[in-house]
Amino acid sequence: MNEDLSVARRFGERLRYYRSLQRLTQSGLAEKVGLSLKQISRIERGLSTPSFALLEKLCRALDIAPVTLFLFHDPSPPQNCSELPPASIQEPTAAISNNEIISTRIGAWFLPSSSRHGTWSASLYTLLGYRPFSVKPTLKRFLKHVRSMDRAAVESFIHSSAQDPNERGILVPLTGKGPVQRMIMVQAEPLGFETDNENGLLVTVREVTDCISLHRSFVHNQRQQETYMLERNKELALTVERLQQEILERNKAEQGLRISDLMIAGSLDAQIFVDRSGLVKKVNPAYARLAGISLRKLEGRLYNDMLIERWGRDFFDRAILPDMEKAQTHGQAKIKEGWFSYGRLGRRYMRVFLTPCLKNKEILGVIVTLHDLTAVMAAQERLRQSEEQHRLILETANEGVLRLDRHLRIMFANARIQKLGGRSAAELLGGSALDFIAPEETGRIQFFAEQNRAGHSVRFPASIIHKNGQIIWVMISAAPLFTDAGEYDGALVMLMNVTELKQTAAKLE
Repeated sequence: MNEDLSVARRFGERLRYYRSLQRLTQSGLAEKVGLSLKQISRIERGLSTPSFALLEKLCRALDIAPVTLFLFHDPSPPQNCSELPPASIQEPTAAISNNEIISTRIGAWFLPSSSRHGTWSASLYTLLGYRPFSVKPTLKRFLKHVRSMDRAAVESFIHSSAQDPNERGILVPLTGKGPVQRMIMVQAEPLGFETDNENGLLVTVREVTDCISLHRSFVHNQRQQETYMLERNKELALTVERLQQEILERNKAEQGLRISDLMIAGSLDAQIFVDRSGLVKKVNPAYARLAGISLRKLEGRLYNDMLIERWGRDFFDRAILPDMEKAQTHGQAKIKEGWFSYGRLGRRYMRVFLTPCLKNKEILGVIVTLHDLTAVMAAQERLRQSEEQHRLILETANEGVLRLDRHLRIMFANARIQKLGGRSAAELLGGSALDFIAPEETGRIQFFAEQNRAGHSVRFPASIIHKNGQIIWVMISAAPLFTDAGEYDGALVMLMNVTELKQTAAKLE
């Protein structure tokens, strides 16, 4: 900071000003507070600062409050505080109203209508920096203490007040003999208009420097407070918005958890959550039904102890523990399935899922899901048995059976057809059925194939060629096959050997 505007320098100027108002010399003040003349001089020049104890002594000697020495008048206010305009262009009403000003010093000046000199009070002399009644109290001398740019406005105000009373007054800077610039409020009031006394003007000069400093300090503090409150309100608004967002997210999460709990509770799959320490934390009703134990008794137990109790240590160590450790320790998902005995529920075929539960790569536990596939396995077994029966029927049938695709390629041939044509399954599968028909039968076979393709079952006699070249007479029955979409997918063909019947009929003829 510039030396002229430093706190110590302005404090020293205030001390010098109030010392001069008490008509004390530096040596006189030094004697009162127990300091040397040099120390007082350094304080007034801003080269030294007093302690709190010395500040109290200085204020007692000058008969002022401590705060008075800190009410600095800043000749260069901050940029956001506009300077007072010159008195010559200033409105009668100042920035600080008359009611807001509590003056610290008041001087009076009586100007009789018959004279330009008048009389100053002792306090006005002191206010202007003079010894009381030491100089002639003239308007010209008074205006010397007003800035040159404001003198015309002050003089005009005093003269006009004699004709047109103005209660508001005029606010101008004032400089006394010392270097300190002060602010004064000048008010003028006519006297003696309705009395026999001599007419004149009573001019009141009130020093308002400290009040303006206080006002500026209040304004500055108010602006700081408003700025602070605005910032705090912004922070509060952001905090409220963030909290509202967190509440929404928490509500969504809670709703998701409720839905998840309902899904788990209503799931047909048995599910159980085991934390990393091996304790059962959550069980759904399906698991409790499967285990035959109530939910309350399941939760809080060690999962491994439950399994050992049901399946035995040997089975647990061999079939369950390795996969459980991989899921709990290494975070590896595991799937296994097999038949298990569940007491009153009997043997059940279960597919077991071990799913690690992770949060930020940390393993919180394992979700164990048991999917009961007993009904599926039973259905598969029934299907297998049915297929086995059909295969047995096809393999032991007296007729040859072929499964042809839509292009008449052989997809299946039973043992009887292999014996009938003298060819193995490897020779038949993938080949065209027309390859094993006598050439003269090709046209007829294609005709019946078109009938079959149109959805008609056909039955007709034909001859096929044995691998050894012998002609075999057969009765062919073909039923069309279609896909679920209704497209032709081939035919199921049965061939019955009628060679002997054909030969017998020929002999009879």
